[in-house]
Amino acid sequence: MSNNLEFQCPTCRKKLNNMIECNVCSKNYINNLGFIDFIDSSGKQKNEKRFSQLLTRIQEENYSKAVQEFIKKYPNLNYKFNKREGYIAFHAIHKNNKKCLILNSDLGNIPESLSNIVDEIYSVVDSHEKLLIQKFRMQEKNIKNVVLVKSDFKSLPFSNNFFDFIILNGMENSSEKQFSDLEMNNLLKEIQRVLKANGCFCAALSNKIRIGKMFNQTEGNSLEKYTNNFFGYRSILHKTGFKIKTYWTLPSYKTPHFSGYIEDGDSLKWLFQNSHIFSGTNEKNLLTKIFKKMNSSSSKILMKLFCPSFLFYCYNDKKIEDLESMIEQKMGFKKIIQLVRPQKIIYILLDKFGKPKKKVFFNFTKYNLDEKILIKNEYEYKKSLNSILIEDWSEGRPLDPSNKQDILLLLDWLKKFQKDKVSGVWNINEIKEEINEIKNYFYNKKEMSEFPIKKWCDEYLNYIQNIELAKTRVHGNLHPNHVIINTNNSSVKVIDWDDFTESGNPIFDYMRLIVAIMLWSPNPLEEFKSNLDGVGKSNEITNIIKLKMNQYLKKEINLEIMLKYFILNWIVNKAKKEFEIDVFYVKLLRMFL
Repeated sequence: MSNNLEFQCPTCRKKLNNMIECNVCSKNYINNLGFIDFIDSSGKQKNEKRFSQLLTRIQEENYSKAVQEFIKKYPNLNYKFNKREGYIAFHAIHKNNKKCLILNSDLGNIPESLSNIVDEIYSVVDSHEKLLIQKFRMQEKNIKNVVLVKSDFKSLPFSNNFFDFIILNGMENSSEKQFSDLEMNNLLKEIQRVLKANGCFCAALSNKIRIGKMFNQTEGNSLEKYTNNFFGYRSILHKTGFKIKTYWTLPSYKTPHFSGYIEDGDSLKWLFQNSHIFSGTNEKNLLTKIFKKMNSSSSKILMKLFCPSFLFYCYNDKKIEDLESMIEQKMGFKKIIQLVRPQKIIYILLDKFGKPKKKVFFNFTKYNLDEKILIKNEYEYKKSLNSILIEDWSEGRPLDPSNKQDILLLLDWLKKFQKDKVSGVWNINEIKEEINEIKNYFYNKKEMSEFPIKKWCDEYLNYIQNIELAKTRVHGNLHPNHVIINTNNSSVKVIDWDDFTESGNPIFDYMRLIVAIMLWSPNPLEEFKSNLDGVGKSNEITNIIKLKMNQYLKKEINLEIMLKYFILNWIVNKAKKEFEIDVFYVKLLRMFL
């Protein structure tokens, strides 16, 4: 921990010395647990049993193992360990983000996410257990610029004008109790006090009257709590004196896959009219049909009333220059929708009529706002960590997994894509090396002990070793949502090249496509099992792909052997990036037992 930390006594309002001690009241706030404690712990604090148990398991084993077990037991809490929650900050990325305060930092998603962007992060929460979980999380990931602070929000223990950027991660404390009017007003005054004049404050807040809650009574006495909706939030922030720019975010600020400026009705209209593309729902779905009829004005009204979450970006003076405004100025587009993907952020740029024209690609990293915008080649994304890449918008519609003609067009594209660049042939040692990597990863993984992984890998080896398998380019995630069909000229455009490999196993793209199609349903697990049993909706399409694979490999494909090996391979590759085993794909494996 740095010796140059700056705090002030929440009681005396005087700067603490280097020992985190007040020279006026003699209180010392440092402890030997790895965080700084500004809460009087003499009273009993309500702790959530689940997180106490998680902390115990972390101390007994390690952070990653304990979290994997926890997610397996509580899959609905998986989002609490996904650092993409921190991408809510991307709308305010600017070159002066040196000190950041995160209030209600929960289990550390946002601090971890911002650790490679901000020089110094103060992670504040009022829960002993959550801070210790964060401590072990940061230690395992070797993150050293996050300061852990236990504090309530009555009096923030920081000097005036101290932070460049402040994030309020919801309006509930660790007991999930909503802030009262008085508490919220006091907190906003404190935030204004510690925020620099040219700083930014982001309030990530839930809408209590969102769709699904419309007909339920609000929790508690509505007279005692602030009106928890767009208009109520905006009112209290304006009264504090902030200049505000508000964004909608979907499906929530905890999982911010999509977001955009809430007053931009044209972008919202386009989003609603194409909601079936992003949600994966059928275009004939009733809700999709309703959305398609929305105009700009009704889209804004609907989003303000029922959007699940809002991001209020607040400024003491005027909005500072940030990455988003730089893109607006350089590209000449004022209408932007932000998409968050596993390894990047995409801006969809729309013209003044609300028609998409460009896509801009970013890494979630630090920018100086003087970066050049480079033309993106089809197979390239990872040029450098802070590259900004741009490409034209692809006209067309997503591939329909039930349309034989669409599938045949894609398979023709895949054949040409793989044949265009062959870099040799897989030899037996290279195949064994790939298989051993999978075996080694699962070795001693308790959560995978029920599966005969060695047997399945050996079956694949015996099947594949007599096939002459070329080393080809591999897209890496050939999913129907990543394929655009232009019906005007029957052309195929494949997008999302994050997992592209110049020289890889060509079977991978075929198998990724088959698995995605076998799962294509509102009930994907049930659909996969039906297709596995030969009675599912995608059997005909799967057989078309199998036939093409037979022709490619010059051998009858054993789909079960291929499926088991592919799913194991997929789990390993995903775990390398996300540091956890994908529970959903583990459920698919159980269907083979």
